[in-house]
Amino acid sequence: MKTSPHDIADIVRRFSADYITQFGDVMLPSQKKAIFDMATCQTAVRGGHRFRCDDCDHSFWVWHGCRNRACPKCHGKQIAAWLANREVEMLPCPYFHLVATVPEELRPVFLKHQKFMYGLLLNIVSKELIALAREERFVGATPAVLAVLHTWNGRLGFHPHVHLLISGGGVSDNGLAWHEANASFLVPVKRLSKQIARSLRKAIETQRPELLDEIPDKTWKATWCSFCVPYGRGEKAVLNYLSRYVFRMAVTNHRIVDVTETEVTFRYKDRKANVMQTETVSGVEFLRRFLIHVLPKGFHKVRYYGFGSVCSTGSRQ
Repeated sequence: MKTSPHDIADIVRRFSADYITQFGDVMLPSQKKAIFDMATCQTAVRGGHRFRCDDCDHSFWVWHGCRNRACPKCHGKQIAAWLANREVEMLPCPYFHLVATVPEELRPVFLKHQKFMYGLLLNIVSKELIALAREERFVGATPAVLAVLHTWNGRLGFHPHVHLLISGGGVSDNGLAWHEANASFLVPVKRLSKQIARSLRKAIETQRPELLDEIPDKTWKATWCSFCVPYGRGEKAVLNYLSRYVFRMAVTNHRIVDVTETEVTFRYKDRKANVMQTETVSGVEFLRRFLIHVLPKGFHKVRYYGFGSVCSTGSRQ
């Protein structure tokens, strides 16, 4: 992969003052922190360690990273460490990959009430999936589920959706038996989609009924699940999933094509045409798109459910 000469930290430093002037009054604390962290990442502001060569006596500083989960510079080491700890959780069984999306009509509510709606979506999708899998005609047992929240599309638009990695089998209620799933079919997607919509609406009505006034009725008849397909078996399937979905970011440095005094050009994949495209936007607009994907403070985008919550040894991300 070709290395980009441009850095998102440089974009932040160049355009953040103008961005804050326009949007500072509606920024989340986590977004303000991300701007500061990335702007100062690997700079003298954060301090560092000084190294000296014993042969030539030359010395130099290595500055500390910010470790913000939105920072591309700090993401690589986090991925490696987290993946290493996940190896002990792998099951020697087939896995399925399911994607549950948020209908377009509901996205404004998600953007306005992020922490509540994101958590509700992860919990509802996983709960309904497990309930359906537990039916005797499907798996007849509780599968292991790893759910990951994503909030973007290729052009950095706001598109909340959940990727789920599901074991192709599950543990019986008494914990003594393993039930293997059908090799090519886990659960009916259309039925799951309806159950997600019904359950989410009921949860909102119970916990935050005032939000229903902001949601069009047709939302609940939309398609919530895109697909559920076999993903592979054992270690290879899990590692592929973790590397592709768990730590994927809205945008990374290698996708930045050009940065001028006023604009940013970046690459994205046109899924329909299956080709790479470029888009040029103002620096402030780029930051707006980037920062809407910075999650609220303390929110865990990776969660374990079902049998997965029992065999997991790692903290949520």
